[in-house]
Amino acid sequence: MRFGSAALCLALIGGACSTADPVGDYLESVRQITLEMRNESIASIADGQQITRAGIEGVIEARQRGLTALQAVDPPQDVAPEHAALVRVLAELSTAGEAFMASTSQFDDAQFEQAVLAAVDLDAIVARIGTACIAVERRASDLGIAVDLAC
Repeated sequence: MRFGSAALCLALIGGACSTADPVGDYLESVRQITLEMRNESIASIADGQQITRAGIEGVIEARQRGLTALQAVDPPQDVAPEHAALVRVLAELSTAGEAFMASTSQFDDAQFEQAVLAAVDLDAIVARIGTACIAVERRASDLGIAVDLAC
């Protein structure tokens, strides 16, 4: 397997650059987006702290920014179906997250925390995001490119 040429270019000059490898460039863009989305989500909810409305709002906002960024990426035909599936499930999570926040807007802190812990429908969507990311990674592997999307 080879690493995407965009990753090599990024390492050499410290910034993004275009190469003759559209799939590698695409994967590096998606990797940067998903890594930032994950890091922002983690930063919104500090380990060991109580689940809060502000923390969950931060996660939802990070996912929405990631979705917007992924929607702006034009995938090469080789990975277009996998990209579309990833965007679709992130959009579903965004919609479900907004609906969850609206439906819990009158909850006190304890009620809100319990609602988050009981939100199996949101957990299922998050699991499908992982599956969609793995599908992109597998397709990349099929094309000879190793990538970890950090989803």
